[in-house]
Amino acid sequence: MECKGVVIFKGIEKKSGGNFTNEKGQTITFDGSYVVKFDETINGKIDERKLKFPRSNVYLYREFKKLKPYTPIYLYCDVEFGFNTIKLVPIHFEASKDVDIGKYTNDNIDDEIGETTENMEIDDE
Repeated sequence: MECKGVVIFKGIEKKSGGNFTNEKGQTITFDGSYVVKFDETINGKIDERKLKFPRSNVYLYREFKKLKPYTPIYLYCDVEFGFNTIKLVPIHFEASKDVDIGKYTNDNIDDEIGETTENMEIDDE
């Protein structure tokens, strides 16, 4: 499943892999990842969010590195369902001067985009 949201890109960083010992004394190993940081506006409140994606997705990392901080983007994520978790994993984004973060918040993105596309004229020629 895929989802989309309007966010303000803030930055991206590499996170090293490693290991730790859990409360049962077991060694848990985890892979390195990239972490993308962004602001999301919901119900008029701005929250900073962070999402991880695999280090194997070098292309997406390089594309994010081209963005200037505080660029409005449409962020697309895979929705991964686990045993007791739901995880969003960034898969791509669209940066455009047309993204109006004031108009297209995540509270009304589907309604606004639906209105826009419903009023479009299609030329069959």
